[in-house]
Amino acid sequence: MNAAFAQSRAAGVTSFARAEVAAVLASRVGMRRHHLGVDNIMFAAMTVQQAKNREFDGVVVLLPSKSAGTPNTSGDCFYNAITRARRWCTVIVQSEELLKAPPFA
Repeated sequence: MNAAFAQSRAAGVTSFARAEVAAVLASRVGMRRHHLGVDNIMFAAMTVQQAKNREFDGVVVLLPSKSAGTPNTSGDCFYNAITRARRWCTVIVQSEELLKAPPFA
């Protein structure tokens, strides 16, 4: 388990350095390589709208500090983003204010 995630779950740490986020992503790539082999790696970066009606084993959701759209639209997009994952989902929030609002509060 990555130290950043352990800090988040155990100590309630809410902010992470860029290097820590990069380390988590590198760790996920490494785990996937270990389990599937180098030739079977495939990652796709896309918007939530592009991912509709699709599923993935794992999803990383990046929530910017300012989301475009109304709160209702943003909530719908967040729901759609996290429900694309079959096995795991990691949410990275760039603003502490977002952690004080639904769906986090």
